[in-house]
Formats: sequence, C-alpha cells, structure tokens
Amino acid sequence: APTPTPTPGPCSATWCESGTLSGTGDWTEHPSSGAFDAPAGRHVGVLSGPDAADFDLHLWRWDSGSWLRVASGVSGNSEEHVDSNQPAGTYSWTVESYSGSGDYDVELTKPEESGGGGVTVVDQGRMSGTGDQEFHPTAMQGWFWSEAGPQTHHLRGPTSSRKDFDLFLYKYNEGSSEWELVAESTRARSEEDIDYDGAAGYYSLTVSSYKGRGRYTLTMTAPSMD
Repeated sequence: APTPTPTPGPCSATWCESGTLSGTGDWTEHPSSGAFDAPAGRHVGVLSGPDAADFDLHLWRWDSGSWLRVASGVSGNSEEHVDSNQPAGTYSWTVESYSGSGDYDVELTKPEESGGGGVTVVDQGRMSGTGDQEFHPTAMQGWFWSEAGPQTHHLRGPTSSRKDFDLFLYKYNEGSSEWELVAESTRARSEEDIDYDGAAGYYSLTVSSYKGRGRYTLTMTAPSMD
C-alpha cells in the first residue's frame, strides 16, 4: 500500500510568505507589510528555495539613518536558516538570488514582548584593544539588583575572526564581600550568550577583549534590574 503523505500543519512563525526571484541579483523584502519594530530578543528566519539556485537570507536593522545587515544565511544553496539575538529596533528581512531563479517560501519569527516577564537593558560600548574591559549596565554604575529567576545576556561585537570579545557574569557574595564569577561565554569570536538561573542578589556583567578592538552591543535581561 502507498505510504500516506502527511498534510503540513499551519505555519507557527510570525510571517509565512512566498515569492519568486527572476535571476541573479534579484531580491525581495519581507515581510510584505514592510519593516517592523521588535523588542530585544531572538529573530529566526527559514528559507526554502529551488535546488538549482543559490538564494540567501539577510536580516537588517535600521541604524543611524541607514540599513545595517546584522545576520545572514549564505550556505551555498537555497536552504537557509538564520537565528540571531538582537537589540530592540526596527528590522527587515530580504531574500536575494546569488545565482539562479525560482520560487521560494520563507518563515520569519520576531521576538515577543516580555509581557512583564523581565526587564531588558541594552548597552553599547567599545573595546579599545586586547585586554580592555567594561562593566555593565553602564547606567547603573556597572551592577544591578535582580530577583531570583532566569537571566539571559547577549553580546554582539565585530564579525571579524581577528577579534574576540568575551562575556562574564558576576554575583556579589555578601559573606565574603567579593564578586564571584557565576557564568561566562568565551567562544573564539565576538558573539557570546549567557543563560543563568540564579538567586536574588547583586549582579554585574563584564565585556572583555581577548583580542582586538571595536564596537559592540550588549542586551541584558533579568527578572528585575534595580
């Protein structure tokens, strides 16, 4: 007997759209409704295109009067996946033909508002060179009080492989009167992520340059930040 073919379920993304690219260099903006505002958090895009073509997927953020490309899927075929944590801002996606033509489907998901589930603070800074470090949140003298619960912190720095920024989370130990390292992200690049579920207390984040200099954005979310 033939094997039944399951019927695809409804798309669970924020936008589920289709399009056609006429050839190399052609591109289309998504969602079709235009650019959108989003809180700090995770953007996800999934592109499915023709086998005989090479389509790419790009995420853009409006920054200081122009569009800045902040994430891309450029695997060499038309099946792309982008998963990127970004600060709050105005965003847009594009599908572009590197080579070839044809039809495609794209599913795009934007971050959801926290709805009272936490407080998010976004800092921007600059590393002057190897060994430099800065404490965050800067508006709170480099430390904050948080209630117990999950925290998520995302560092986005230069994309060059010659630069390597790291992210460290400290908690103040009132018994010893010292700051203790409780979580870190030290990958060999400048994109770092910390997920930490801790007790109530005073916390501080440190961005450190292991190699190189440049600007960065740090998005910090905790149950409270006082």
